[in-house]
Amino acid sequence: MRDTPKLLEVCKNRCLLFDNKTKKKSKKAEQLQKLLKLVDAVVEENGGQPYTHKLRHQEDIDSLRDYTQQEISELKDKMHKAHEEQVNRIAEMVGSKLRDTIERLEQQVAEEQASRKKAEEMALAAQQRSNNEICKLREELKQASRRSCAIL
Repeated sequence: MRDTPKLLEVCKNRCLLFDNKTKKKSKKAEQLQKLLKLVDAVVEENGGQPYTHKLRHQEDIDSLRDYTQQEISELKDKMHKAHEEQVNRIAEMVGSKLRDTIERLEQQVAEEQASRKKAEEMALAAQQRSNNEICKLREELKQASRRSCAIL
């Protein structure tokens, strides 16, 4: 807050802070006494009235209004930037997790493809051995059949 002292000056340096969460009765009583003293000071300053609707310092009030509008604008800008940064951090985090997941899935697919290829090669080799064995058995059967025909 750039002009906080000016804000206090416009309010005639009247500032009071409360601890609304305190459970201590002594602290509550002390805060109440401070509030009552401030009210008494305002009443005395206003000629016995607790408040006044007169705008004694129009320039100060206009300045305060401008200050408030500018502060609101600055806060909106800060909030917008903070929101954008948060969205960007979340997007980066999600993107990073997504890239990791894609990488892991691609690795799993590659491993499964390699495993499938190896299984196919093994099946093909087993089929080839089986075919060779069948050919060998047929050949032996033909030879045995020729021998038995030759014997007859």
